[in-house]
Amino acid sequence: MNRETLEKEVLQLINEDFKKDIRVDLNDILNLPIILEKYLNIHFQLMMEINKSEAKKNEIFSERFQYYKEGYTVMLNPSEIKTYLDGDKEVLTAKEDLSYLESLFKQVCEMIQELRSLQYMLKTKLEYEKLICGR
Repeated sequence: MNRETLEKEVLQLINEDFKKDIRVDLNDILNLPIILEKYLNIHFQLMMEINKSEAKKNEIFSERFQYYKEGYTVMLNPSEIKTYLDGDKEVLTAKEDLSYLESLFKQVCEMIQELRSLQYMLKTKLEYEKLICGR
């Protein structure tokens, strides 16, 4: 799955699917693991994409560090190099990309946690209903 497709799926989960999926009643309790699996799949794919993005950011950072360290005739000290790196367009773009993916990942994690707590609440309610009915 490519990055754009993954982002579209995550945004659809956040903006549309979660509202439907959270409205599970006792009759649909058996479908909850299937619903949860959809979120876990996206969770895993996002984690893989974050790892790729972080590796890319580190690679760009390393290349740009070498450029600022060795590419100038004047010797720059580490604090000056850091100043240049903080303003470097490529490094900033890589950091923004990583931050965006991490925010999507955090949102999906929160949704998974909410679904798991819903699963527990529905299970408890089902047990209560059984107790009331005398089963």
